[in-house]
Amino acid sequence: MSLALSPAQTVQLAQSAYVMRLDTDLLTAVQASGPGGEQFDIASGTRFTGVSGLNIPGGSSRTGFGFVAHGKAGTPRHGETLICVRGTEITSGHDLMTDAHMSAARSPLGLPVHEGFRNVAVSILGQVQTALRGRNPGTLHIVGHSLGGAAATILAEALIGTSSIKLYTYGAPRAGLDSHAQVVTAGLGAHNVFRVYHDTDVVPMLPIFPFCHIPVGEVAYLLRGPGALVSKDAHFLVSYRKSVGLSDWSGLPVIAHRRFSLDTVDDLLFQAQTAAVGPTMHSIVVLRLIEKILGMLLDAAGVIVGLTFFGGATVLDKMAAALTNMAASSLAAAERVVEFVNVVMRFLGKHLLEKGAKLTVAFLRWLLSMLVSVIGGLATQAIASLR
Repeated sequence: MSLALSPAQTVQLAQSAYVMRLDTDLLTAVQASGPGGEQFDIASGTRFTGVSGLNIPGGSSRTGFGFVAHGKAGTPRHGETLICVRGTEITSGHDLMTDAHMSAARSPLGLPVHEGFRNVAVSILGQVQTALRGRNPGTLHIVGHSLGGAAATILAEALIGTSSIKLYTYGAPRAGLDSHAQVVTAGLGAHNVFRVYHDTDVVPMLPIFPFCHIPVGEVAYLLRGPGALVSKDAHFLVSYRKSVGLSDWSGLPVIAHRRFSLDTVDDLLFQAQTAAVGPTMHSIVVLRLIEKILGMLLDAAGVIVGLTFFGGATVLDKMAAALTNMAASSLAAAERVVEFVNVVMRFLGKHLLEKGAKLTVAFLRWLLSMLVSVIGGLATQAIASLR
């Protein structure tokens, strides 16, 4: 069985993918990969391009997105293959449009995923398959940071069954809905997914529920960021490199996010109300509580996170309708939803609703849109600081 690449190696390899955006010389990637790439023949590898942006005239562009490299003969990596995918480049408006696009679409296996990330992955997939033709690697190591981590996840899904796959992501957003997470986790094996994020990095919080991370259960390597506020520095690969140091995977802290039941909503609402004192717009504590409560309320409302999202209504429309229906189901449910709304309103700096306020689909959709916009803005600031 192939050993996993180390945290230090994968951080460096994730960084090396960025140099391929405009540079076609793979020797540049060799230099950027450092010791992490020494056992792979990157110089003789394949640079691949990808399309980011929107599917409208002038709304997309094709640029370098990373490379494929095969293990060198005489090293432990002989017979293995490396795929590195870059993340968002802040100077590319098309990359940013890809990040912001929140519609669901079908993945290569027909599963519901984020349309923007799917489009990037699909634009890369054929080139990767060509680079793998005739190789039959025993193990594929797929590495990505930020947008590249989400695209790498969808690439890994498309390549299930071709080889044993190990997926390494840093600060990656959620790639798909629950059924996608279930299939990919089963196909790769949870032990082959190495998801790393800082608790103060806001990018992994996008897109919001019902999109979810793999592996199922969100078992991940959670690294502590500074303070209790959203940190732009926390999204930097240099910050991830510092956090992982020379540790192996067993030396990094593991967090398993358990699925909360509705019985815990009141406790979390109390925590959020207590934490939401004074300016809260950049409080990662409040933001993560909002995310947990929203997920639990939608679970309790019976939101189906599958192919139902391929209709004309957007994800936010479905979520708003589910919360409205839940609020109309009973007084206790309505009170919980209103309390949640007020936590979000306080976070957004808006006036609170009065007790017994009637909630409409239009209002809740606006509220969720504002929340997504703020999280997206914080994420964009983090990405903008990469350069």
